[in-house]
Parts: sequence; structure tokens; C-alpha cells
Amino acid sequence: MIESGRKKALYLGDLAPWAVNIERLAWVPAADVEPLVNIETKRQIREWALEEVLLIFEHDPHIKAGYLRRVGNEFRVEKVEV
Repeated sequence: MIESGRKKALYLGDLAPWAVNIERLAWVPAADVEPLVNIETKRQIREWALEEVLLIFEHDPHIKAGYLRRVGNEFRVEKVEV
């Protein structure tokens, strides 16, 4: 995690290589050897990062970085140009 003053950024690496992986907890890479740990870790990060932390995605071809927003009962990543 990078923290500069009040701004925070988190590189998610293999935990959530695409934005959809943090939006939908059950979307876990097939090669993950501990998918339940992955889901719980994403749940905790999602609540912590909501609205305030710039999330950086490793492999997403459309969203390299964005902020997590709650839309009704769902979560969506709002794209930020980097």
C-alpha cells in the first residue's frame, strides 16, 4: 500500500487482477489454492478500501486503477485515468 498524506493506493496483485474480481467476491482465479481465504481477504479489503483507496489492477485491460463504490447492494469500480 502507498500512503501519501491522506491519499492511499493499493496494488492488488493476484488477489484481484481484474476490477471484477473485487466487485464480485466469488470470482476467484481457477489456480487459487485457497479460494475461501481469497474471498474473505477480498471482503475485508473491499470494506476498508470503499470510496477512499485507489485500487490498482494488474491485468485488467480496461481498468488499470479506480475507486470502489457501492451502488445499491453491489460494488463497482469507478475507473480513474492513470
